Amino acid sequence: MCIRDRCCVEAVTTLASLAKKHPCGFNTRSHMSFSSLSNDGMLSEAELESKIAVMRSELKPVLSDAITLNHIREAGAIYVDKTPELSKIIMDSGRYFFCARPRRMGKSLNLKVLQAIYEKKIALLKGTWISEAHCPILEKEGPYPVIFLSAPSFDQNSNGKSTSLLERGLNMVLKDEAIRHGLQIPTDDKGVIDFNSSPSLNFRNLIHTLGREKGYPSITGEKEIVVLIDEYDRPIFDLVKRLPDKGVVPDLEIVQSMLHNFYLQLKECGIYIKKCLIVGGAKFAKLSVFSALNLLQDISESDKYASLFGITKAEALSNPEIVKYFEFIKLRIQKETKKITTVDQILETLLQYYDGYQFSENQNIKVLSPFAFVSYLKNTATSSRNLIANGELRMVNYWFKSGTPTSFMYAAAQYPLTIFHSLDTKGANRIKSSLLEESCMPILYHKNPYLQLYQSGYLTMDSYDPIRKEYILRYPNKEVRASLEDSVLPYRDEMYKADIVDMMRERNWKNVYLEMKRWLTEKKEQIYDNEAFYQDIILAMLHHNRKENDIVESQPNLSGGRPDGIFGSYIDKENCLMINIELKHINAGKKHLKENAQFRRYVEKTKESKTIGEWMDNKKAHFYTMDLVFGHLQLQCMRVHEYDEVGAHKCVFLEGTKWLLGVYENPSVHPQKDKLEQFTTLN
Repeated sequence: MCIRDRCCVEAVTTLASLAKKHPCGFNTRSHMSFSSLSNDGMLSEAELESKIAVMRSELKPVLSDAITLNHIREAGAIYVDKTPELSKIIMDSGRYFFCARPRRMGKSLNLKVLQAIYEKKIALLKGTWISEAHCPILEKEGPYPVIFLSAPSFDQNSNGKSTSLLERGLNMVLKDEAIRHGLQIPTDDKGVIDFNSSPSLNFRNLIHTLGREKGYPSITGEKEIVVLIDEYDRPIFDLVKRLPDKGVVPDLEIVQSMLHNFYLQLKECGIYIKKCLIVGGAKFAKLSVFSALNLLQDISESDKYASLFGITKAEALSNPEIVKYFEFIKLRIQKETKKITTVDQILETLLQYYDGYQFSENQNIKVLSPFAFVSYLKNTATSSRNLIANGELRMVNYWFKSGTPTSFMYAAAQYPLTIFHSLDTKGANRIKSSLLEESCMPILYHKNPYLQLYQSGYLTMDSYDPIRKEYILRYPNKEVRASLEDSVLPYRDEMYKADIVDMMRERNWKNVYLEMKRWLTEKKEQIYDNEAFYQDIILAMLHHNRKENDIVESQPNLSGGRPDGIFGSYIDKENCLMINIELKHINAGKKHLKENAQFRRYVEKTKESKTIGEWMDNKKAHFYTMDLVFGHLQLQCMRVHEYDEVGAHKCVFLEGTKWLLGVYENPSVHPQKDKLEQFTTLN
């Protein structure tokens, strides 16, 4: 059996097995362990060394920074063939297309490949699917002149006015394209382009001139060209990078207006345009690609184009050169662990970490992050560092390390931490389909954080709720989840060092109380004295210290009310711990501690919750309520009650009694002032 046939068989087998995995695209448990694999059929140490050296020399290079097919061909590197997906754009009867994808999804490279197809670069496309698929563009039509524009970037070190920088940048991009097509370009005595007009008019003139002089005749006799625009929104993102304190962006409205007029020319010159594809990272408001191009097809959430960018599992497995990398990794693991693994096991781990991006309702269409996937393969071939650490395949967060947009970091700082606590709770992250499909994101951040998280690549689609007309979002993979939790969220240093979760599992309420007080005392300079912030901090402490299978939910919807938080943890195979958490601020007055009747309702409704009920899995639940009162940058009071199966309760911990009595005008009449350890109610 030839290597290509063998790869296809492996692909079918692997995909069938992976279809049964976690519906979110990766297992919620830890990485697959390589410590208990079989050692049958082991090669000797010398045989392994020799085979690894030979295979390393035979591996084709992989490029994580290639932006053109020329770069890949010149380096003799691996190209994951995306021409079957690009042909869908070519064969579509529509003319204007827009697609939004997060960064590092291969947008620039795919646009360059599409350019090569329309320009009929036969030699460059040799060996790809489209070169053998009887594509009309390559066989009967063309070549078509292609205007390829990559929106200009602002010089971060320049002190010039934003509008002047953008105008100059657009004109320079237009000049480069005009020169590439051999058109006459007027210049001033300094050799710098000077059309003596706005970039909008220059763009219009370029389309008209190129169409009239070099366009390919259509069946109606009109001469047509192709327009491809990469990173159309880059000027906006670069402008955001320069924002000063308080998020004020100077010249924003003027820059928006300039871009509106510039992209409007695509509609005005429609007679010359055969096909137009615009790609970017987000859907910005007030730009004409949405308000003026009424024929524009937004394919961002289309099933048909869900795998237009990114690498699918099938595409990776059908490439024999990539499968060689998996075989190489298998040998290195065998050398390090003295155990034998399989390509399927290696692929499963890689998919858990780098796969899972989903851009339509179809849960069967998921893609890998090309940059992260290729970077991992490249590292395994060039690094001598062990692939296995602590019995697990060592993974690296390549996608996040490649750079997080400043606009996202700014937006993340505006949202309460409670937003991030529920991101890994299945079904909790929802966004209206109208907002995702039709609306455009404001410049800095949207009041709905899930839109920002989705368009920045930190969340992806999971499913669609037709009744509520909402998309349900999730983390795409372990890499993104780890990156967000460890590198983006604030307040992650000292507050996560103490294992407060172990204290709660052991029901060591005294230490829980002291740890909360300690952290607040050390962090006074960073916090605000309001209830929302205390809620963020406590739930963040639980969220980042949780163990495998623990759950932390912020303000779950229970029919009996909404506690501020719920924490659940497995004690052993037969028992679990469930804690309802209520937080109040001292300024709320003497009603800050709820009556125990209210907590009893929480306990009863918690057991009725489908999500929590499934998590409990018929284990015996030990219910507690934790009532916390904060104020003046301190934890003023903590009360914990234990409930049995029938709802009876007793107070098991109480601190802050001096303050408790102080909320009454006459503490001496408090009915239990001498027995506060038996305290049950303030009323």
